[in-house]
Amino acid sequence: LANVIVTQLKGMADSSLLTSESLDRAKNALISSVLMNIENRAILCEDLGRQLLTYGRRKTPDEVVQAIERVTADDVLSLAKKMLSRSPTVVVRGQATEVPFHPDLAASLKA
Repeated sequence: LANVIVTQLKGMADSSLLTSESLDRAKNALISSVLMNIENRAILCEDLGRQLLTYGRRKTPDEVVQAIERVTADDVLSLAKKMLSRSPTVVVRGQATEVPFHPDLAASLKA
């Protein structure tokens, strides 16, 4: 799974792979997920708590949708490159025998 995450993150940092179609598709999928999740009471309560802790208030669904719609390809590329330039934080719960060692994971981000 760690290797898949590294591959996906590298793809996000590659401007030739980040097309406007793929960005629109990802934004539409996220918006759909956000709007569908507010229909589930448990997810809504979890989201409410997370937003109160993070922002000190609850953002309306319209605010969340507008924020997602404002994301540009440059935003994604910039964030992905920033993430690739830093040493990763790794947290493992349960069986850790298949998780790459931190130096190996950090090297795979640089390669």
